[in-house]
Amino acid sequence: MKTFLGLSILFYVLISVSADCGKTCASDEICITNSTNCECNSTSYTKTGDYPFPTIDCNGGNMNIFLSKCWLEINGYNTSNIRLQDPTCLATREIVNDTAQMVFHQPLINKYCDNTIELNDTHVKYGNTLYIFSKQGLITQQNIAMNVSCIFSLTLSVQMNITLRPILG
Repeated sequence: MKTFLGLSILFYVLISVSADCGKTCASDEICITNSTNCECNSTSYTKTGDYPFPTIDCNGGNMNIFLSKCWLEINGYNTSNIRLQDPTCLATREIVNDTAQMVFHQPLINKYCDNTIELNDTHVKYGNTLYIFSKQGLITQQNIAMNVSCIFSLTLSVQMNITLRPILG
């Protein structure tokens, strides 16, 4: 009876661990055995030698930057130190559309993470520099510094859904 109870508890613990890991891993990752950590599935990506191409979304008052975590790792980049101009502004891992991504949700505020603002007669441009470093000891990839930006037109058409009721007196 004790053996049965011990095996039942062990079986439950193993199921719990793999269930927890399954909830946190993306479709391009695999669960590390006896852990709740995820590792990139090397069969999902191939080494290309290309430069990483971030996806930048400028909505909701933020510059949202997305980079494929597993593509970066498979191609020799260090995902634990992807940052902006300010070294304290680091990317975080998120699951986006069921894939592991390194992400920034950057408020469009002057000097936040060393953001810059350029203004001319027609547009405002919020910019920063994205740094992606190669893995320690690998000389096959170069460190990358790329400019990222969100540009908005200053001539926006605004429609207000209100009724004006002037007071006559």
